[in-house]
Amino acid sequence: PGGWWRLADAVDYMRVASLAVLDYAAKYRQDLLFNRYQSGRQVVDKYRSGPPYAYFVPREQTDPVAPVELLRRLAYNGIEISELTEPVTYGGRVHPAGTWVIPMDQPFAELVRQVLEVQTYPDLREYPEGPPEQPYDAAGWTLQYQMDVRVIEARGPLTADMRAALRPVRGDPRPWDDPATDAAPFDVVPGIGFDDHPVAAGIVPVAGRIRGSGAALVLDPAQNNSFRALNLAWSEGARVSFAPEMGAYVVAGLSGESVRRLAGSLALQAERGSVTGLSLARPRIGLYRPWTASMDEGWTRWLLERYGFAYSSLTDADIHAGDLGARYDVILLPSERSASLLRGHAEGSVPPAYAGGLGDVGVRALDSFVRSGGTLVCLNQASVLCMERLHLAVTNAVEGLPRDTFFSSGSLLEVITDGAHPVMAGMPERSRIFFDRSPVFRPTERFDGSVLAYYAEEGTPLLSGYLLGEEHLQGLAAAVDVRHGEGRVVLMGFRPQWRGQPFGTFRVLFNSALFHGEVADRAAGTPGFWTPPAEEEGGAG
Repeated sequence: PGGWWRLADAVDYMRVASLAVLDYAAKYRQDLLFNRYQSGRQVVDKYRSGPPYAYFVPREQTDPVAPVELLRRLAYNGIEISELTEPVTYGGRVHPAGTWVIPMDQPFAELVRQVLEVQTYPDLREYPEGPPEQPYDAAGWTLQYQMDVRVIEARGPLTADMRAALRPVRGDPRPWDDPATDAAPFDVVPGIGFDDHPVAAGIVPVAGRIRGSGAALVLDPAQNNSFRALNLAWSEGARVSFAPEMGAYVVAGLSGESVRRLAGSLALQAERGSVTGLSLARPRIGLYRPWTASMDEGWTRWLLERYGFAYSSLTDADIHAGDLGARYDVILLPSERSASLLRGHAEGSVPPAYAGGLGDVGVRALDSFVRSGGTLVCLNQASVLCMERLHLAVTNAVEGLPRDTFFSSGSLLEVITDGAHPVMAGMPERSRIFFDRSPVFRPTERFDGSVLAYYAEEGTPLLSGYLLGEEHLQGLAAAVDVRHGEGRVVLMGFRPQWRGQPFGTFRVLFNSALFHGEVADRAAGTPGFWTPPAEEEGGAG
């Protein structure tokens, strides 16, 4: 019938729902427990007689903490994890001792399959011979792709000798109310986190180590914790530089004890070397926080906090005040549609202080900020606003294409990246990105900048999920760095921090947040890295 809906109503609604669940569980306790038992037994039987029989997860990874982040989450959801006590050969590959193994003949194995298998969206039609019925939310979420973790699926049964070499992972759990500040500094979860679980607590990364000699600490951006180390080093007064020839960050001025502490607590695989590279001051970062409550901004804020970045939240009033270059080096815009960023809440729908958005005044302030030497980082949909309103020499090649011609909602695609550019430092040549109704960039003839990542000219870039119209991506850019006046605009046609899951692309966000000053001024990327494909007649680009 309408009327007021207050906080107390919402609380009552949830209280009644919770009591109903408890009442149902009390009345039908035996049935629920027996059905859960039957379900678990059926899952065990299923994976004793059919693939996947197990998953192998090597300890040696590009980022040694990434597999730990993945496996700790599985363990916390009831998955039993084992490790090899000796090398075993399976499928022509030798798996060394210490390799983690997830045997699938266990009650909650369906969760493992759901998050590790490749999602293939079925060809559904609204009616026979009709248009495709498309997903409304994420269609591909394969965790090892998102987290850049090597996982090997066992398509045949494990032999008796292999099972004899397995030892269940166990650790010493901490009480959930332990006052420890951070039980496992190497993972992104604060406090006790996963360490109150006996299996999760036993999953730890390869011990941190530092090789070589020299006055400086060289940090590899392929390891996410390198950025946490950078921010801790700045806090201790260290000097930081970026070495383009290595694609690495160099830290000088730390004591030997500080270096050992960073490597040990963060499980860093680092090197010592000479002090070299382009000087990099700690950036003054501003994260735009619209009053329309952006989830994308929330994920970005959470990541910046967890990895120790110093930043300020920027409201509309902060941006409208202008003179942004005096206060910030880098400004991040979350992924929101242009209309939402520009207009925000309608006048009269909220108190006046929270009405409106960036508007023309905010766009002019951002334009002035970049032209005077600042770096503006546009995440996913925010790129569309910046391309249009800052009049950048880039177009969105899929703008205006109907859903029955081109569509992809929340899927994992492959791109080719230029690891020589500072924004892509640490990324593998073939990288996986989370594409979510994202723009696809076609630089125009007057483009001044660098393509950072692009889709292969042939074949489908789809790895997991749903993609219609792959030909509209082929050969085009997924990320670009645009010179604009004295500054830079970084346009990302993907979501590097979506729901805090794609650990494999966090470094793109972090590199972008550090992309300023001399590092940005001197950045050029690899000559000839990208060649524009021929433009189709009548194409959207």
